[in-house]
Amino acid sequence: MKKTVGIMLGLGLACASHAGITTYGDGTGYDSQTRDWMTETGVDIDSNGLGTDGYFFFGDFDGVGGNLTYGGVGSELSAIASTLMTDVYPSYISTATIGAHANTKIGNWPGYEAIDNPLVGDGTDGVCGNITVNNAVGEALDFSVSGLGVDEILRVGIVTVLNDDTRARFDTPTISMTDGTDTATVTDLPNLSSSEDTTGPGWVFFDIDTDGDYTLLLPQGTSGGTDNSTAVGFGGMTFDTIPEPATLGLVAVFGGAVLFIRRRFML
Repeated sequence: MKKTVGIMLGLGLACASHAGITTYGDGTGYDSQTRDWMTETGVDIDSNGLGTDGYFFFGDFDGVGGNLTYGGVGSELSAIASTLMTDVYPSYISTATIGAHANTKIGNWPGYEAIDNPLVGDGTDGVCGNITVNNAVGEALDFSVSGLGVDEILRVGIVTVLNDDTRARFDTPTISMTDGTDTATVTDLPNLSSSEDTTGPGWVFFDIDTDGDYTLLLPQGTSGGTDNSTAVGFGGMTFDTIPEPATLGLVAVFGGAVLFIRRRFML
């Protein structure tokens, strides 16, 4: 009986295959426009709000610093001064560096979008800063995931916060494995600066289930017209993990099978 149960569990867990990178939902439109990311449950993966494993946001949430100079391309985020960044990194994010097409200043203007201020943590809003990405390819960030748990999903939230500026729009935000073997893209995003859609910051989410090196691409729009972005505002990211749903289901199914087999053999 033990041998039979072991074979069943082995086969079942082998079926929980990795998908690499996927978008949350159907991959179109903003997934959330909430200011209250610390208590967000609609797209939350662990029912505790976003960023429970970690987060980073540009600026220090005071909204009075203007354009703040930092190291620019290649800068390790964790090494940027606390007056320029608000950040807590999960252990499985081994590196995170500014991408090749980001500018050299952190915007920290009072007109930018107000969201939950994690430095206060009680729901009080603060002004989130940003960096801008000025390229049709839009390499914004390179980051490495190392030590993600077996059969664990990492949900990455990415926010744009230039809500009062025609450059606010994410055009086609994308996360790719840096070696090009896997990619996922969100499409059909409205310009948050338009009169039709100014209800809050714009969030998109990606699910990652494999350790590796990743690149976040935030390309500027190339289609032309008033809804086109000449630069993209990147406010920050949140990190949350849970076990893969497929694995949880298999554990439940095979747990029931084990009980059934035990009862049959005990009769």
